[in-house]
Amino acid sequence: MISTRLLHAVFAVRGAAPDHGARNVIEAATGPIPHSGAYLDDGRPARPNPQVGDLLFQGRLRVVTSRLVADWL
Repeated sequence: MISTRLLHAVFAVRGAAPDHGARNVIEAATGPIPHSGAYLDDGRPARPNPQVGDLLFQGRLRVVTSRLVADWL
C-alpha cells in the first residue's frame, strides 16, 4: 500500500512512499520483461485476486465502467 492521507485516515499503517508504487508502473511499462496484463509486486509477477478470473464479474465491471466514462468518450 502507498502512503496517502486516506490510508492514514482509515487504517493504522504507514504504507510505502508514492515513488515506491510508481516504480512498479515504470518497470511494467519500460522494463526488459514484458508484463502485459500481469500484476506486479515489487517488480515481480504476482497472483491476482481470484475475482479477476470471474467472467460474470468482468462483464458487470465492463458495463458499470462504460456507464461511468460514457460522458468522456
